[in-house]
Amino acid sequence: MLLGLAVQSVGDTIQHPRLFFTANDLPRIREFGFTAEEMLSETEVTIKYFGGKEVTFPLPPRQPGKIEEPPGFDYEKFGHYPYWTMMARTFQRRMQPLALAYASTGKKEYARRAVDYALSLAKWREWTDLDYGKKTCLDTCHITFGVATVYDICYDFMTPEERTTVREAMVDLGLEPMFRDMEPTSEHNMQMLRASALGAGALVLLGENDKAQTYLDSAKAYFKWFLDSRATSQTIESMGYLSYGLDNCVVFADQLHRATGDSSLVAHPYLDQVIRMAIYFQDPKASGQASFGDCGIANYFGNIAKTLNNSLDHGPSGWYLRKSKLSFDAGWSGAIYGKPIGKEEPPDAWPTSAVFRPIDWVALRSGWREEDTLFAFVSGNSKMGHNHRDQNSFILNHAGEWLLTDPGYKSYEGGAKSFFSTNTVGHNSLLVDGEGQDKLGGGKVTEFFTSGVFDYTVGDASGSYDPAKLSKFVRRVAYVKPDYFLILDEVASEGTPRNFEILLHGNSTAKYLFPEMHLKNVDPQPTDEVTIAGKKASVNARVLLPQRHRMKLTEYEGAESYGPYISISPEEKTAQTQFLTALFPLSPGEKAEHRLSPRTGDGALAVEVSGDSAADLVGFRTGGGKVSAGWATFIGESCFLRRKETLNIVQFALTDGLLLEFIGGKQPSSPRATLFMSTVPASIGLAYGEETTADISLAETGDVRIRVPRKPVKVTVDGKRAAARYEEDGQFIVLSLRPGDHKVAVR
Repeated sequence: MLLGLAVQSVGDTIQHPRLFFTANDLPRIREFGFTAEEMLSETEVTIKYFGGKEVTFPLPPRQPGKIEEPPGFDYEKFGHYPYWTMMARTFQRRMQPLALAYASTGKKEYARRAVDYALSLAKWREWTDLDYGKKTCLDTCHITFGVATVYDICYDFMTPEERTTVREAMVDLGLEPMFRDMEPTSEHNMQMLRASALGAGALVLLGENDKAQTYLDSAKAYFKWFLDSRATSQTIESMGYLSYGLDNCVVFADQLHRATGDSSLVAHPYLDQVIRMAIYFQDPKASGQASFGDCGIANYFGNIAKTLNNSLDHGPSGWYLRKSKLSFDAGWSGAIYGKPIGKEEPPDAWPTSAVFRPIDWVALRSGWREEDTLFAFVSGNSKMGHNHRDQNSFILNHAGEWLLTDPGYKSYEGGAKSFFSTNTVGHNSLLVDGEGQDKLGGGKVTEFFTSGVFDYTVGDASGSYDPAKLSKFVRRVAYVKPDYFLILDEVASEGTPRNFEILLHGNSTAKYLFPEMHLKNVDPQPTDEVTIAGKKASVNARVLLPQRHRMKLTEYEGAESYGPYISISPEEKTAQTQFLTALFPLSPGEKAEHRLSPRTGDGALAVEVSGDSAADLVGFRTGGGKVSAGWATFIGESCFLRRKETLNIVQFALTDGLLLEFIGGKQPSSPRATLFMSTVPASIGLAYGEETTADISLAETGDVRIRVPRKPVKVTVDGKRAAARYEEDGQFIVLSLRPGDHKVAVR
């Protein structure tokens, strides 16, 4: 065979190559036709860093001396600029393609070039910039990845002396220092890279180094712990950093499976959850995931999706790859992972909305089409360094356009831009006397329910603020699908009257359209409404509470490049208040012409939303026991009713409740018609029709009564025919349900 390699047993490990492909894969590699001709003649490489600074490095690599900080970088705050990270990745991205080109073509000049890189790096004093400190860093990992790949693929080309030189350097400068620095319970992306590089290096040295198995066991144990810990850990750095670390984890898991047959990591159930999270938080036109924390808008987790789809025939990964257009070109990724997409499983049967615990991120979606809406909400307790002070913040995308946004990756310029991009003022959350959250984390999602007609979630970020200033910040989000959101914010100080201020940020090019005039840093005129317009979509925001409020368009001094934003606050300082905001996502040509009327009642606050042919009532519990507002009485957290002009109820919902009654309608026939009752707290979202459908969620076993006008001929629960009793007097079907989420259909 090409390169004279064959699959032979070395204990439980096959012979080289074994990391990214085996000798049995060589026909596919050759057929792919990968080359790297342009890399053969390179004598240097220039990398552009922060502030436009360019640094040129010789090839093959020589260890650089000290590099001065780039212009505008706040090194006093952020420390020494990490030049070596991109430098090391650049070397890795030379060594791996050169080695692959040798396997693909058999041309020895590729192997010679790749081995010369590895030999040159073997002469370095260390594989990390000592200005970071003495611990191994990302640069150590990337150099180790590159050298290990060369050793694995070019093994037969190297002389015994060259193998010894590269092997000893890999151990002395890479594996042993990384093994020393392993932190078995760290969730940082650096630790994931460190474990992945340690594992890759160990795999290529199995059978040739006495400590290789120890290194491998350390890497495996770390990743097993990390993947298992996702079930209980509240931490997440961001979509981007989770992908950066976890993609490398999966690369190692795939290598471990290939080299030894151990599939325990690649088949871990958390990887399925990651792909589901990527799908839920991806915008409708698949430009990328929600950008909470240090993260840009992009489609992440490509290596994970390819590996799961190729190795396990994982259907959601196949659909995600197709939707995201994550096809790999003729480069390294294409040759290694670019097999045709296998099984594809669309998310059509999934609930359109989801909460991801324990990180407490919520995705409220109208569906999976390109014209649909995504409302992404965070209220968690992650305190990792790439997080922002952004609990109870949200962003919104409609028809593929991000309309209410997050600043994304923080600015390293220091001063106003760095402060704005990482602190509450740059996010769609709450300020108290002009100040935001004083710590990372501190939030929690206390309620979540999703159904086909109505979603509801609650975030409590009271613990994210200085308790000497704020005692309560609870944000309740009701989503009437697919049309609009109602957001009720309940805030209170420690007792002192304060200025509470909620914020709405559009992207830097958004247009802010007011009903009468464009307001900017002037004494604001009273207004309840603003439309934040993008290029192809917009969102209409209306403020219903406080009744006396200020809405203004402002900018953050020194961070004007992020664009202006909306500030909403009561006219006077107060010790407690409520904000009630409606959001209407709009496509081109659409207008938000609904009439909104707040309705206060006994222990509840409601909003009547009237359109041309229907009227809605959305209610929030503010008191205890049985409460009422508008044309609803209920025992629960929130409710929703939709009636047509005939006063027929066509949809309703109740969350975490026992009772929902409709007051004053002709249909159902009584002046106070009971729509739903339960013996235990339950949530329901129901749509009447030829087939009445309902989503019901319970935490414990209970009996539920659902009003249906006629005796049903068939009732199913979760697709199976159910024994349902019908009570003629109240026009109820009665179901006994176990804890969990259920789909009920009545004909």
